[in-house]
Amino acid sequence: MDIGAVDGKDEGMYFRLVNHYPAIGKASELRLLLEDRVRTENAGGSSRSALLTEILGLEPVFTHAIQHDNFAAWESHVSRISLDAKFQATAAKMQATMSRGQTQELHNVLTRFTTARAVNYLWSNTFFPVPGKAPELRRLLEERANTSTARGSAAATLLSQMYPPDGANFMLAIAFSELAGLEAYQQGMQTDPAYQSWSTALTSVLGRPNRQRILRVLVPFPPD
Repeated sequence: MDIGAVDGKDEGMYFRLVNHYPAIGKASELRLLLEDRVRTENAGGSSRSALLTEILGLEPVFTHAIQHDNFAAWESHVSRISLDAKFQATAAKMQATMSRGQTQELHNVLTRFTTARAVNYLWSNTFFPVPGKAPELRRLLEERANTSTARGSAAATLLSQMYPPDGANFMLAIAFSELAGLEAYQQGMQTDPAYQSWSTALTSVLGRPNRQRILRVLVPFPPD
């Protein structure tokens, strides 16, 4: 996830992901409401937000991603929107367009690397370490994130999931301007000698298969 223009370590920054599940025939209506909400928040400076939707998922979902610099900022944001009449009106309208209640996730940003290229798609891989191997898995994923933009991605972010609990895990989110860029990136991995040895080391520390998702960015994060 592209969340700014500064590269390197960023521990202490968080993403809160609020997942919305549209009812049958209501996806377009829910999308419009969420796009308006995200753009309003960004324009007013109340948060840095983005809107994404999963491609090829088991069910339709729109994800409102909100950046918080710390827990105090998270608390302040929640307090602010609870007093925002427009937000409350939009939230009421959204209830009638959803198939079930929202779910939330909280992720800690470990490292990120960005470019000036547009972020329109995300290839998200979540990895689960063998017990006791989390530090080694993190090191391997940071190593890969560090070279991601040089290998063609628009951005790369490594995160650790804090909520809901799903065991120790790390998400490597790699961004692209177009799906063709993702395809070229994946093809390049197959002929990259460094990837072959890295993949072998990765397999030795994984406790279960990784979880993959491809998401489309509907409303990007605003620039810093």
